[in-house]
Amino acid sequence: MTRRQAALAAVWLLVVVGLPCLGHFWRQRRASRCAFDGLAITPIYRVKLVDQSGHSAEFCCLECALRWQATRGPVEQVWVTDEISGQQILSQDAIFVRSPVVTTPATGNAVHAFATTADAQRHIRASGGRILLGPGRPFAAQQQSRTPYPQSKSASATSE
Repeated sequence: MTRRQAALAAVWLLVVVGLPCLGHFWRQRRASRCAFDGLAITPIYRVKLVDQSGHSAEFCCLECALRWQATRGPVEQVWVTDEISGQQILSQDAIFVRSPVVTTPATGNAVHAFATTADAQRHIRASGGRILLGPGRPFAAQQQSRTPYPQSKSASATSE
């Protein structure tokens, strides 16, 4: 084999092996993936946990974030996405609703996050469900040291 043939074979091998690998990595970067189960993250259900050292992990739903945290221990911050605006809010500021509407079929998650009580109540009127209070709130155990969320007097509010 001449030097030219060897060079052409090396280029051909690089193209045949390199292009699929490059395509795979490019596609992976486009879609955010859940740190727990690898599913694509739907932006309005995104949950982000930040540990004490500032490292963060993102999840496709509250259920995955809770399962992941159970294996890792406490985190410094929990950010959830307001389903109406798409904005990230701290979990202690969110209003959580458990309803029949499943956000992520793979996990069965049916807990929704809202920035305002009015938005949560609209979801309840449209789909059913109830506001989660006290220990029934996601990440409630972690938030005990912080100011507790004010208890609502709404008839649809309940503790789980």
